[in-house]
Amino acid sequence: MSVAPDRLIQKIQNLLPDKITEVEHYVDSLSVRRSPNELHEAIAAYAANHAGGPEDLDRDFEAAAIEH
Repeated sequence: MSVAPDRLIQKIQNLLPDKITEVEHYVDSLSVRRSPNELHEAIAAYAANHAGGPEDLDRDFEAAAIEH
């Protein structure tokens, strides 16, 4: 389905102000939305760069795992 830009603008202009804000947020989210693969790669890159440090260890949890 294709809507002419002028018709879409007219529809938006007829909305209440709070709905216009919702439309704006939705349009903004469309421009930054990532594909599932891009999101997976971003998470994997973050984990590779930030995981494995001392702050990742819970010493009490590690000790409990060794004791049992």
